[in-house]
Amino acid sequence: MYQTFSGTSRRPRQVNLSGRPSNPFAASSPAGGPQSAIASAQQDRIARQHQRDRIQASARIQRVWRGHSARRRTFQTWRTIWDNLEEGRGNADGGYASEDDSLRQLRRMLLFYQPKADVWRLTWYGMRQVATASQAATPCVGGPWPRAYLRVARACVSALRIRNQKDEELDRMLLNTLSFAARRCGDTFTAKDAIAYYEGLTALKDAPSEPLQGALLAPLMSAQAYVGLAVLLAGPLDPTMLNLLRSSVDTGALCDGLGQLPERQSARSRLWLLGNLVCLVGPAKSSSPSYIIAVARLLGSLAEDVDFDSAPIDVDNVSFDSDVLSRVGTGLLPLNTFLQTQTTSLIDQDSIRNLLVRDQTNTGTVTNDAQLLAGYALTLLRCFPRRADDIRMWLYLGPTRSTTDLGATRYFWSASKSTSVFSTIWQNSRSVIGLLKASAQSATEQRDDWTVILVFLELYTFLLKIMDDEEFMGKSDGRRSSAIPTNDVAELVTFLKNLGFTLYFNASELNGADTPASYA
Repeated sequence: MYQTFSGTSRRPRQVNLSGRPSNPFAASSPAGGPQSAIASAQQDRIARQHQRDRIQASARIQRVWRGHSARRRTFQTWRTIWDNLEEGRGNADGGYASEDDSLRQLRRMLLFYQPKADVWRLTWYGMRQVATASQAATPCVGGPWPRAYLRVARACVSALRIRNQKDEELDRMLLNTLSFAARRCGDTFTAKDAIAYYEGLTALKDAPSEPLQGALLAPLMSAQAYVGLAVLLAGPLDPTMLNLLRSSVDTGALCDGLGQLPERQSARSRLWLLGNLVCLVGPAKSSSPSYIIAVARLLGSLAEDVDFDSAPIDVDNVSFDSDVLSRVGTGLLPLNTFLQTQTTSLIDQDSIRNLLVRDQTNTGTVTNDAQLLAGYALTLLRCFPRRADDIRMWLYLGPTRSTTDLGATRYFWSASKSTSVFSTIWQNSRSVIGLLKASAQSATEQRDDWTVILVFLELYTFLLKIMDDEEFMGKSDGRRSSAIPTNDVAELVTFLKNLGFTLYFNASELNGADTPASYA
């Protein structure tokens, strides 16, 4: 710097247009004239600009450093005040004297909180706040407390994110504080908070299992927590985490959260959604209608993208996603051991045979239930063609939990008869063309009816191969009857005759028309 008497540090401006060097003792320049003078002036101007930039940069650096050091001293002062207040309390191991006292201490701590430097202060406050809230005189609910608990939960998550080594005592206290705060956040807990919450927990390694499970289950009373959990399910997760979550997950709320995800997702994300969903729900809750809808939608969208019958790759989920799935450009996606185990569990004999048990007590929505189960059955037959005969046989054998339930064939026959598509084709063969050439909107409304009819035909065709004459005539000898009544066979024949004749006789007209997408 060029200090002057006035105190300014700016270098005095010197302009020399003569082309002569200002230093008489410097070596003379070989070039001279106006061009040399202009070049020298430009260089001087550039040098002065660089000098001004350096001065401004140094001033900015000093200003930033002064602000940083001032904040650091202020934070240290606040920490000292906070520590002195905590040490000066008589009942240091118990709760705070009042709700206002506890809230003031929390706000003081959040003024200077840094995840690495203040994690022990956070756990200390959490321990005292748990004791405070357990007292009848200081419940610490309502008013500003849900927002305050949300800030505590965010502070705990930020501390867990920077955790780089195992400390069992600190991890246990921090997870207990997080569980306590997450259960009391209420409606302030948003989907964005839920995503950050579960991302922080699922990234933990070697954490104590009991407090970790408590932290995983704590926010599940909020519907927004399931939205965040659904977003997290679209990537590879540790099966141990999913097993810890399984006990308290609300299947309906989780499937509703899946419904709020963007419709356009990659096959890779949908595959992880399917595997994690099946693992998280488990076989005990697999008969839920919302679960069947979610699985059928995911399976149907993956039928052309995943090779479900391929040999699994024995590798963990994270490595499989980064090293295998991320490098698949074209072709069918393979499965690892975890995904193959979860998808194979969908075609378990017991679950398929008892697929219709839940519908016997709800006769008011038989048609809707039949459409739901028919779509699920068709999806299974489409995704697992090598096990198609096994699936048909298990549906034919019917439920194992009761001997009074109807077989799947008669169940879907009753549902098929009640559809408008079946009634229209059975009554008048001339209406088949108009039905098949319906508009796109009408086709969407009729797709569920066609699904039920196609599932019935799939099962009945298989049934005719294994059924003897006595069973066809309805003599089942006390066993569960799978054959349809002989009086209904005539209706089925009429339906097939009207449909088949129209498809054959008007094939050219139907193929040339702009018909909606096929139902198969």
